[in-house]
Amino acid sequence: MITRRLTKLPRFLRETLRTFFTGDRTPRRFVTQSLHTLSLIVFFSGVALAQHSATKPTALSLNQVTPANTTTSVSPSTPNTESNGLKRARIALAEYGKGVKERVPGCNCGQAVDVYTGGNPVQWCTAFASWVAQQAGTPVRNPDTHGWRIFNSQKFMAILQANHAFYSKQDLIDKKTTPQIGDFVISWRGNYAEKLGHVDIIVKLNPNGTADLVGGNVGNAISYRANYPYLDSYGFQGIGRP
Repeated sequence: MITRRLTKLPRFLRETLRTFFTGDRTPRRFVTQSLHTLSLIVFFSGVALAQHSATKPTALSLNQVTPANTTTSVSPSTPNTESNGLKRARIALAEYGKGVKERVPGCNCGQAVDVYTGGNPVQWCTAFASWVAQQAGTPVRNPDTHGWRIFNSQKFMAILQANHAFYSKQDLIDKKTTPQIGDFVISWRGNYAEKLGHVDIIVKLNPNGTADLVGGNVGNAISYRANYPYLDSYGFQGIGRP
């Protein structure tokens, strides 16, 4: 019976086992053969187990997949707002990670900056914001040029207002509108009549009511400002959500 079963094993393993069962069993030879045989059995058991596992991959449950970022939506009827906002935040963070800055401080120019401005030497915070919106698939269209590039924050805000995609500071207070990741923070600065301002992107909301912001043309570069109290900052006008 032993001989019949041996025929199903690899040849050199059969020879080893046959020697074990029929050979000289002096104590020393017996121990040597036993150890040799045991090592071969362990080896082939491991090979068989590996082959078996390779033919039966483990399925991954969808419940095991966790999104890298989450946020709380304002309304359950607008699920796409969340994903678009997260796209804008991720794109803004990626550009910040590249270390984008002006070629010469104050020139509003440079190879990377020109990607946002199209080569126009303008104060480029709004150009950066409009580029982020375009890249995320939520372009803010300029009705005058029919393009997505916008160079002025107040123009940017007016277009958002016309498309019901802007929430003023008073809206946030009266209507309890909740800012979201990926919203644009719009402020004015200097002389209001000059229509100057600034645009940032919310990349993180903090429990204390502040936010982490990424914005272009801050210190002649794309900058990250953590725990920024934008709601209470001078000139804050509201948030845009295209």
